[in-house]
Amino acid sequence: MHADGPGGPGQDDAGRRDLARWLLAAVVAAMRPRRRDWGNAMLAELDQVCTPVERARFALGAARVALFPPRAAPPWRAVPLGLALRAVAAGAAIHALAPAAGPAPLVLVALPAAGAWGMVTMPALRSRHEGAAPVAQVVVAGGVMGCVALAAATVESYPQVMNTSRQHGWRLGVALDVLLVGYLALAWLLSRKPVAAGRNSWYALAAGLVMAIAAGYSVARPSLDQLDTGPLPGNGLYLLACLAVPAATALSAARRGRLTDGLETGAWATLLAGLTTSMMIIAATDRAAPAAARSPLVVADAHLHGMASASAWLAGDNLGGAIFTLVITAPVFALLAGGGAIAGCAVRAAASAAANDG
Repeated sequence: MHADGPGGPGQDDAGRRDLARWLLAAVVAAMRPRRRDWGNAMLAELDQVCTPVERARFALGAARVALFPPRAAPPWRAVPLGLALRAVAAGAAIHALAPAAGPAPLVLVALPAAGAWGMVTMPALRSRHEGAAPVAQVVVAGGVMGCVALAAATVESYPQVMNTSRQHGWRLGVALDVLLVGYLALAWLLSRKPVAAGRNSWYALAAGLVMAIAAGYSVARPSLDQLDTGPLPGNGLYLLACLAVPAATALSAARRGRLTDGLETGAWATLLAGLTTSMMIIAATDRAAPAAARSPLVVADAHLHGMASASAWLAGDNLGGAIFTLVITAPVFALLAGGGAIAGCAVRAAASAAANDG
């Protein structure tokens, strides 16, 4: 007497006699001993499939995997190869869009652009806790791409920036590469933390949006006098918007009374704030630089540093200022974020104590 299968009486024996099972059994018999357990498991799974079409599809799929098993490239090989291919593609694309810059885009954009592209698209660089890159990580990658695009546009408009003078030249490109890759590395490390909470990054994104709006206002109303006094335009609205960073960390920390929540929010917000500030400086300079030739002070400063074009001098000087901003804003915003996190925890603790007393 035959045992009843899952599809009804005699289904198991019928399954053993059909072409799909015969094909998969033949493939399993030819497999290496160390993988034969997997093949037998597929045979058992096939016995649970009832319809001939589904059985044939399952058997063909299992046979394909058995004959051509997927081979995951080791991370040490996959990551450099993927980044190298993306760097070549990014360098070629930017060079095609900015031919006047010569080979400068290869230094200015290839490495950070490839890193940002790879962090979003390469499985080895995405978060191991998410099927796709977290939203905050994507936004940081977008900010890096924005920085390199604006830098390439500046070099395209003013190729003299890459002249080998003491203040400008290829060291700008190398410094930009190192700093932006560092920002990407920090974002990658943050996204891999198992203690990450989803709302923490959203608080940081809200702070970044506030700063982006203020930066857009500053770029829309550039002032040559403000740009010439230092790397950060003297815009009170933007400086006020910087308080969004400690505010976001305070709200994040106060939600559950955990300092780690505030610090994580602050880390994301610091990355976003630094990138936003750098992009604001470059974009505002590009808008105001054409008027530099009408400023005797900027013209004299440009000639003092061996630059014939005042506009090119201002563009290169503030490109260096934007790169320096990526360095100096990190500890400043980190301190603001830390203070906000401590304040948020204190508020939560005070509220809890008041509730208990009540």
